[in-house]
Amino acid sequence: MNTHHDPHSDGFLPADPDAQVGIIFSRLSTLSRELGPPAVRVAVQAALQAIGVAAHAEAERRASLLADRGRPHPSDPTVTPFRQRKAPEPLDEGDA
Repeated sequence: MNTHHDPHSDGFLPADPDAQVGIIFSRLSTLSRELGPPAVRVAVQAALQAIGVAAHAEAERRASLLADRGRPHPSDPTVTPFRQRKAPEPLDEGDA
């Protein structure tokens, strides 16, 4: 049995994406060595499921940001097409 303490078991991940993928492969290798192919199959299926869920959540987040960009905001200026413009009303000069 492997009694090695994994420094990444506390939730800390390095910032480098390549190092993060390396951790996954390292854990799969250890799992294969310690528990065999059936355990690896279960772990890979679970990992693929988790990746799919994360990818879907990220896609929804990005879609929401894009949808928000298309909505007019109260502070946005409005522009009227030239053909829809009306003649200006005469100025009210009061009682002059």
